[in-house]
Amino acid sequence: MSLGLVGALSIVRFRTPIKDPEELGYLFLVIASGLAAGAEQEVALIVSTPLILFFLYLIKDKKNSIGESGVICVETNKESYEKIIKLLQESNIDFILSRLIKNKDLYSLDILANEIDIIEFNKLIVDIENLGVDKLTFISNE
Repeated sequence: MSLGLVGALSIVRFRTPIKDPEELGYLFLVIASGLAAGAEQEVALIVSTPLILFFLYLIKDKKNSIGESGVICVETNKESYEKIIKLLQESNIDFILSRLIKNKDLYSLDILANEIDIIEFNKLIVDIENLGVDKLTFISNE
């Protein structure tokens, strides 16, 4: 039985492209349910399956409530750089200045933003655009 389990897990892991850890949780749930049913462990199957599904639901619900996160990349001049930093400090966005490159009069900023509220984010983007930035990019962590 253990040799069969190793074979099943290797097929799941290496033959199936898994992009989300939640998918892997469901695959392991199905494999464990099959093993419990094959080993005639109905009580373990009946007790554990709803419990595991409940925990997977809680994880999914929390994941959906956290919101997006990503990196805002901005290229601008010195005057706009100072105004952008002030805008970020005044906004409700949780941010970290992860990279700053200064090349003569050109400033390149990478701002890591967590738990982004889309309305606040759009307002921030419009405010940054109004400062006359040269280039603005958002890269999602998803």
